[in-house]
Amino acid sequence: MNKKITIVQETFDSIYNLDLKYLNVYHLFEDGEQFKIGELAAYNIATSGHTPDCLSYAIGDAVLSGGILFMLDYGTARRNFSEGQCC
Repeated sequence: MNKKITIVQETFDSIYNLDLKYLNVYHLFEDGEQFKIGELAAYNIATSGHTPDCLSYAIGDAVLSGGILFMLDYGTARRNFSEGQCC
């Protein structure tokens, strides 16, 4: 998950009077951070749009993108969450 998740947490904390800071994950990625999955070289690509913390992952010769769920032809194409940016 991208370190920018804190922006999303702060936004929803204020809207819904919550404390989401306790929802931490083991590792928050910097934009462009490189890592390995076994022997496969990988890195993340910041693809903010739906929210500012969105990431895609380049692994080997493939790119995996959660944003595919929001494509106009296949999903909801929602870009209206706080701090989200369209294309």
